[in-house]
Amino acid sequence: DMSLNKILCGLPLFLPLPYSVELTEAEREVSESLLKSILQSWGKLKDATIATLQETFLWRPGRLSEEADRWELIVESRAYDILVEFIPWTISMIKLPWMEKRIEVTWKTKL
Repeated sequence: DMSLNKILCGLPLFLPLPYSVELTEAEREVSESLLKSILQSWGKLKDATIATLQETFLWRPGRLSEEADRWELIVESRAYDILVEFIPWTISMIKLPWMEKRIEVTWKTKL
């Protein structure tokens, strides 16, 4: 259902999404550049691969719930979450200009 993706992109939750999307070469390059920048900026992961970043931090089970004034995202705990403390930016709150409600993110929690 990809609710988190829809919220991050400002799409209505009821909107059906295509099963897959074909990225252009330019979109692939921008995506790869962004992921490499994350690795370089996050000192503890500077020698990691993009696949490692995706598997350990981006593709994670979690629970998303809607509150009156915000969304709450609780990310399932993993042993390597100690590295989250070394991210040089905040990940506890997400609020993009097109989002109606902020997302409050909780890491290092057992579901």
